[in-house]
Amino acid sequence: MQYVVQPGDTLSSIARRFNISLALLIAANPQISDPDLIFPGQIINIPIGAPGVDFFPTLRRTSRGPAVRVLQLLLTRAGFDPGPIDGIFGPRTEAAVKAFQRQKGLPVTGVVDTNTWIALIRDAV
Repeated sequence: MQYVVQPGDTLSSIARRFNISLALLIAANPQISDPDLIFPGQIINIPIGAPGVDFFPTLRRTSRGPAVRVLQLLLTRAGFDPGPIDGIFGPRTEAAVKAFQRQKGLPVTGVVDTNTWIALIRDAV
């Protein structure tokens, strides 16, 4: 569902209002490049339903865009350095994904699938 940001809203307060994790809210809104900067009137996605089905795109080396920025932000918050948070899935991001997958006991593919997204979000909570 979509939500129109109201004056005084933060992503944290919106996540609490809808009883979802902040990380899941961030992952559902890859168009937000800075999670600390939202504004009244902005439309954001509120993930309602099964997590991982609609909001977790498969990412791999050469992927680009807002979803990669979210990935890089979550990797950084989990303690893995993906390099600059620039929306480009390059070798440093791939190395960070592999290190994260190895630590979490996931298949070490360097490809961000639903299971990797969920593990990243759990770490960010």
